[in-house]
This record gives sequence, structure tokens and C-alpha cells, in this order.
Amino acid sequence: MASICDLPVEIHTSILKYLHTLSHEDPGQLPEDHQDTVSVCSGISRYTYARSSRPVISESDQATLRSRIMFPFNTAYAYSQWRDILIYLPTFKCCWEYIILDVARDPTPFLDALWRPNMLNVVRVFVFNSSPKARSVDAAVEGRRVYTIAEAFKWHVAGCKSIVFDVAYSSSLPPLTFLLRKGAPKLKVLILDSTVDNIDVRNPPPTWSADSTSASTSTSNPISAGGGLSFMPYPKIRVLALPGFWFVHLAENYPKLFELPPYSALYISRFRFSRDGGHTIPKFALRLSQLPEFISIDLYGLSLAPKHPVDASRPSADEDFAGSMTINANPVVFRGVSRSFVTHLYSIADISPRGADCLNCEPIEMPDVSLVQDMSKFRLRNINDEDEDEPSGIGSYDF
Repeated sequence: MASICDLPVEIHTSILKYLHTLSHEDPGQLPEDHQDTVSVCSGISRYTYARSSRPVISESDQATLRSRIMFPFNTAYAYSQWRDILIYLPTFKCCWEYIILDVARDPTPFLDALWRPNMLNVVRVFVFNSSPKARSVDAAVEGRRVYTIAEAFKWHVAGCKSIVFDVAYSSSLPPLTFLLRKGAPKLKVLILDSTVDNIDVRNPPPTWSADSTSASTSTSNPISAGGGLSFMPYPKIRVLALPGFWFVHLAENYPKLFELPPYSALYISRFRFSRDGGHTIPKFALRLSQLPEFISIDLYGLSLAPKHPVDASRPSADEDFAGSMTINANPVVFRGVSRSFVTHLYSIADISPRGADCLNCEPIEMPDVSLVQDMSKFRLRNINDEDEDEPSGIGSYDF
């Protein structure tokens, strides 16, 4: 009996055409032109990035997106010859508008396709880690795989509408400067998210050093070798999410990256601020105060490093900043941040009705309400009003 390897390429192609047609009839597949909204990672239950009038992707669609049953990836993983046909035949070029790669598996088989910019028309990129336990993931392996993927699809960034990296460790995430070396004029959604914050501010990840992202001085490159930006690399951006570490670092060195259009959303997540150095609460507040008005800010999973003094009256290296900052975003949302983070932020910055007529906190420990007594509307949900170490008293409050 002949094996599948003995079949002529015409039969293989017919099989793949049939599967392609079937995939478009399957209601479980995501629509080709779904909205520019993405729920990511533990993000299905954590938060949803939504800046569109169209409905948010359902949880069932998210499960499909993360599964290995979507065409053409299910077929490409199954048999190398099918993968070659899908990549190299123009008939299947439209299949690769959405690149979905799981870094829990070796992405090498797909890298050759990504290195051929004329073969594919990539519009959306979704890179994730399907490992059930993030802390069981090898950070070095994940970092190398993410790097090779980001390096391979750099030719496609200019045509992308959405890019999502949703991995286990924050050290694996590419910074904006790495992704935007050639600009991204069509990009609307850029999400860099992780489950675990493992970046050591004293020893940042060398793979993603700022120096390695600024090698070119070409006029087509918005990021110059000497620092700064020659032009706004993503003028259509509507949703931007990144770790707190990269926000503080890049906002200082490339502030133009955060000159976001009106009514866009900025999500800053997962970071523990140190008392001294370049990543402190005062410097974070200063960067927030420099953001444009008419954008929303969502702060998630932010806290203070161990042994960080909560008493803001104590002197620090950034004491000159204290009391001189106004955060103008509207609204400002706190999700899963520590009570000490909120207290410290409000002790050095003004988040007043001029900048935010509604402050949302959910779920966090009960903050010091006296700090926000001038707020016209103050909403607390899923608040732990007991001791931080005993999360027992949960309630909702509107002031």
C-alpha cells in the first residue's frame, strides 16, 4: 500500500484546498476581519482590550485561537510537505494573514515562511505560550524562541494591523523599539503581555537591549542610532499594552512612542517598582504625567518591590518630582495593583477631576480614600477591606 509520501503533489494540493474551504465554513474559526480587540493570556478572565464598536471576541473564539486546530497551522504541523505547499503555493497566500505561533513548541518549521516577505501577506500576529504553568517554562528557551520569531517577521510589521505577544515571562517580550525598527503605519493593536514579571532592573535582558535595536540610521527607520524617533512609528495605534519596566525605560528614551492618538488605550502591567534607580514610582508618575490627554490608562499588577518604604515622606532619589505632577488621562483604572502602590502614587501625583472624573479600582486592597477625596466619581469593586495578608472581606463601593 502506498504511503501518503507517494501521492503526487496535485492530490496533496487538492486535500489542502478542501481543508481550506472547510475551515471557512467552520463557525469555530475566527472571522477573517474580526475587530481590533484581543483578550490575551490569562487576559480572558483578567481584562479585555476593547477600543472598537464591534463586539469583543468571545471566550470560545479565544480558546480556538490558542488551540492547534486552526487551519493552516493544524495541517502545517501535521506533515512537512503540506507545510511546504501551504507556504510556497500562491493559492494559499491568504491563509497566512494571521500568524499564530505557540512558543511552547519549536517555531523553526515556520520561520522559513516568515523570512519570505513576498510569499505572505501577514496582517495579524499572535505569539503565545500554551504551557499550563508559567513558572515551569524555561525562560531562556522561551526568550530565544520569541526573539527568532520577532526577528523573522520584522519584514511584515509594516503591513500588520495587530501584533500580540502573550508569553510566560516578561524578559521574553520584545520592546517596542525592536518591533518598530521600520515603522508600522497600519498597526492598531500592539500587546506585549506576560504571566510572570521576571525582569531584574539591575540586569535587564541583554537580548532586548536598546543598543541592539538601533543599528540602522536609514531614513526609513524611525529609531535613530543616537536615540529618539525621527517620526511616529505607529500613527494609527489604538491599543498599546506593555510591561511597566519597558514603559518607564522607553518613555524616558523614546517619549514620542507614547504620543498616542486621542481616545486610544494604554495598558501598563506587571512590575514591582524599586526605591532607587531608574524604575521608581516618582519616575513612573512623571512619565504618566507626560502622556497626552484624552487617552485611557489601565494599570494592572503593579506593586512595590520588597522592603520598599511605603511612607512617601521619607527622602528618596526622586524627591524633587514629588507633588509636581498631574496625570491627565481619563479614565485611570487600577486592576490588581497593591494598596501601597496606589497610596504612594497618589502621595506624589495629582490624579484630579481635571484629568480623571472617574477612578476605577478592581480588585485591590482598600486604598486610602482621603487621597482621592476630590474625585467626582470613585468606584471600588472586589475590594479586600481586611489586612493584606487575609483577603476575606470583599465588597463593592461607589462614592
